[in-house]
Amino acid sequence: MTAPGDLDPFHVSEVVVSGDDPVPSTPPVPPRVEQARSPGRRAASTPRSTLVGALRLLAGLLAVGVFVGLLWWAVAPTAKGLYAPSGFYPNDTEPDAFINSDVLFTGLTAVAGLVAAVLTRRRWRHSRAVAVVVLAGGGFLAALLASWVGARVGPSAHPGVPFGSYTDVPLRLTARGWLLVWPVVAVAYWFVADVVELASAGPVPEFGEAADRVEDNVEQGLTS
Repeated sequence: MTAPGDLDPFHVSEVVVSGDDPVPSTPPVPPRVEQARSPGRRAASTPRSTLVGALRLLAGLLAVGVFVGLLWWAVAPTAKGLYAPSGFYPNDTEPDAFINSDVLFTGLTAVAGLVAAVLTRRRWRHSRAVAVVVLAGGGFLAALLASWVGARVGPSAHPGVPFGSYTDVPLRLTARGWLLVWPVVAVAYWFVADVVELASAGPVPEFGEAADRVEDNVEQGLTS
């Protein structure tokens, strides 16, 4: 309730602005209120731009997968085994080589998944659901590609030595479950970052809606 002659801040549009009267200034909106009004504001995107962005992200993940595969081959220890017509029989005295290969692959893919998720979250300007799907599916494909590249550039499955010879065993994963490390780390980081973002935003101040109404009424008064 306002006294006669007082200016109601919620009805600024009723004020007649003449050439001699000072133009009412727009009340500043606190940054926290502005953030609460438009959380995560992004540039408008179309289905076409979203598809292009998803394909670019997928291509980038696959390219990183190739690099991870080459790096895995470069740092993984070499194991010796018996070459037979039915395949390779690893030397039981060197089990650490196979364990270390899996550990290295897991670490490399975990780091790749984390870095991919961090960079995508900072640069992505489309639907977040699409980003999560591409990070999950593309991460799995990238890990699969990394394991294939490491096996291809590593010791050959047909070394060209007589059967019964001890030679380098081809590089491979002992368990396919390690391929899930990349997508799981990427998606887990995304969801944790969402929770932290929501928690840090805090509750919207009660005067946020009032500030919006004042701003809208002032704009209407200037244009009327």
